[in-house]
Amino acid sequence: MTDGVLVDGSVFHKRCLERLKRDAEDFKFREQRLLSELRKPLGFIDNISMIFFRSRQIELLAAKQHLAERIRVARDEHEATLAKIRLIYDLWPTYPPDWDERQRLTNARDHYSCNGCGITGRLHLHHMRALSEGGTNRLENLALLCEKCHSAQHGGRKFKYEDRRINEPSTIEKKIELLNKALSQNKDVRFRYKKPDGSTTTRKVTPSEMRKLTVPGLQSLLGRKIKIEKEGKLCLFGYCHLRKAKRTFAVHRMQRIELC
Repeated sequence: MTDGVLVDGSVFHKRCLERLKRDAEDFKFREQRLLSELRKPLGFIDNISMIFFRSRQIELLAAKQHLAERIRVARDEHEATLAKIRLIYDLWPTYPPDWDERQRLTNARDHYSCNGCGITGRLHLHHMRALSEGGTNRLENLALLCEKCHSAQHGGRKFKYEDRRINEPSTIEKKIELLNKALSQNKDVRFRYKKPDGSTTTRKVTPSEMRKLTVPGLQSLLGRKIKIEKEGKLCLFGYCHLRKAKRTFAVHRMQRIELC
């Protein structure tokens, strides 16, 4: 299986993710099997033995305690494996496979009401900070919005409840995958770059790395006096052939990327 890309520019092995999912299923199955064994009623002979033989009573109790400990271990291993999977899904470049579970948790947290106007009903799960802007799928970045408020957040774009989940690769996912390919194959990239003032230039860059910038990293580029309201934007670092110098480019501002 090929590698996958996440919104922070990191790469994960799909075969490793599949192994984690299989492990989670195995631990859950083991827990359920042990629970069934623990709840199994004692047979007639054991019930009689419990009454007349103290040693048998101690033996059966120890066996139950041993089963309970094995159940706890299986449950802990299951939860630990799920936590590893969630860390990957937190940075999934589009709707993650556990999106329905995140919807359920957000519904419970926000009491099934729109974060914008407070109405209840058919609500959408919205990224408060877009994935392309450095956002994630973590619960703190998710909010419930009605169709009207959701549309307003996206500049009037129309949303239908039935279309609230789209599984096609996102634009940012395609960009990250292409840039990772350039890095792994030591190829240059050519792209249109849209600056914050709206102007665009065509750049050819020899990339060196791709990562998210922290607040100190942004301040080192923009200056200490510049107020940084958001951190975590994914950036490409490399040698710009237009400027004849090393430059940093925000991935979400890069358009029409091609390898050259």
